[in-house]
Amino acid sequence: MSGKIPNLKKLRNLINDFDTKLTSKNSQSPYKTGEIDEELNSALRTKPKSHHKSYDKELLSKAKLEMELIDKELKNSSSPDDLCISSESDSSKLSTSFHLTKSSAFSQDKSSKPKPSIKQSQLETALETIKTLNATIEDKDKKISILELKLAEKEELAETSLKKLTQNTKIIKNSEKDIVKIKKEYEDQLKNYEKIIIKIEDENNGLKKKVKNLEKDKEGYEEKMIGFKTQIQSYEEVKKQNQELRKKFDESLKLMDNLQQRYENLVESSRAFEEKTRELYKANQALQENILKLLPEN
Repeated sequence: MSGKIPNLKKLRNLINDFDTKLTSKNSQSPYKTGEIDEELNSALRTKPKSHHKSYDKELLSKAKLEMELIDKELKNSSSPDDLCISSESDSSKLSTSFHLTKSSAFSQDKSSKPKPSIKQSQLETALETIKTLNATIEDKDKKISILELKLAEKEELAETSLKKLTQNTKIIKNSEKDIVKIKKEYEDQLKNYEKIIIKIEDENNGLKKKVKNLEKDKEGYEEKMIGFKTQIQSYEEVKKQNQELRKKFDESLKLMDNLQQRYENLVESSRAFEEKTRELYKANQALQENILKLLPEN
């Protein structure tokens, strides 16, 4: 009970901060429940019943916009492996390849062979341009197939994003319900804490009164302890005196034992002396009788 009691204001402030943080997170989050519900409802209404994998027009337009942005970024990129190449660059490449093949053909003809006719050179250049055009068409076909694959991937991504949106709406709704429940639980706990704190404060007031009474009793006990200490000191002095008297008494007992033994020895010796005196008295009487017998009678 000697520890500090928690303050009610601090607990309330902590819960208010928790609520404000939750509201700010919900307001700042990109997944707003109202907008998500509207988008999902519109998407479900516009879906045909026969084909389950058909998408909403708005989502397709968004996907097209994203594809256009990707195409623009690919056009702006300078790497040679870019997939989307503009028609102007293709035409410039074709013209450059055409001029290069033309110049190379003329140079080879000049170096190795005599000058051919104009029709023959035109045919050769036409053949070269046809070859280059076929190669560019093959490249374009490859790029178109890659773009079709990318479109399919985009459609799959759109479908997965729709599923994620539905899952996120459910999660957000469930989390909001859980937050309301948690808030109610915290409020109930706060009420219980308030009751407990009131009880603890009452108990502390009672304990303070008891402590004051104990302090008063302590002063009386200290005075009594001083008296007891003086009595103990006097008892110790009496104890020392008793020990000294005990020693003297033991010594006197030893002397009494010695005197008793001497007295007993004297009594025994007096008895022996008395017996000897009686024997001597009897012997003296016998001698006197014998002397009287021996003496002549007058």
